[in-house]
Amino acid sequence: MTGIWTAGGVDRHSPGGLTLRAVARRSFAGQAAIGADPAHRERLRAYLSDLVRPAGLDLRTDVLDRGHSYGEMAEALLGPVLGDDRSVDLIVLAHAIPDVTPGRATAAYLSHLCPGNRMAFAVCDQGTAAPFTGLKIISEYARTGGCPRALLLILEQATLPYDAPPATPVPDGHTGVALLWEANGGSVPLMDGLRQRPRVAPDEVAQALREDLAVSAAPTVIVNATLAAACGRGGLPASARVAPPGMPTTGVWWALGAALARERGPVMLADYEPVLGYLSTCVVSDRP
Repeated sequence: MTGIWTAGGVDRHSPGGLTLRAVARRSFAGQAAIGADPAHRERLRAYLSDLVRPAGLDLRTDVLDRGHSYGEMAEALLGPVLGDDRSVDLIVLAHAIPDVTPGRATAAYLSHLCPGNRMAFAVCDQGTAAPFTGLKIISEYARTGGCPRALLLILEQATLPYDAPPATPVPDGHTGVALLWEANGGSVPLMDGLRQRPRVAPDEVAQALREDLAVSAAPTVIVNATLAAACGRGGLPASARVAPPGMPTTGVWWALGAALARERGPVMLADYEPVLGYLSTCVVSDRP
């Protein structure tokens, strides 16, 4: 499955803001080709064995040939979201589940695929809050005037070769979303608000979400399935829509493009990371 949304309409000035220029998404079937390489599987076995041993976890060697590589997933999204002009100033890769090719610096690899000497890095170890942290970093770089065009890549692959801690969201499939942002890009929609709350307990999520929604006055809110479960029946605002299940990191971003094409007024994305207790919200506004 693939999809792309691009900004249209009359150009408008958005001083100091980030304009969302395009969203592309794709799901990936099968497994990464590198999984068929015996040498890769042996290196991965040795690497992961050293990582899981101190935690007392058992390595699942039966799945080392499965999963998808974030480098190839991201590469497949560059064309749809950037078109012929692959020039960007900043690339931020956000993920929660580890890559199946840990020996490669994927962000640096992606900067190599785009013309020029691009700054690129990854955000991880924040669970499903990673994309919101990535967007916050992009907005701060945009304020400097040195990174007017930035690409946020949100990726998740479904193979985890060891047992995750309880409540850890593990995806059902391999999916990726790419969002192209421009500083003062001149068109709506624009990023109108971003907030991350730490140490939010599950029984506090519904109230915290209502507070953020009251400030933004967004008529539409898209929440991930984990947040919806934490709020419980009747705990979600009437305007809330639940992102597709089985997509803990990419889900709300996957739904964003369709929402922008269909809805009028600001759209809030809300995501809850249960292990770390992060509640992250972002508002994409159609106001100039």
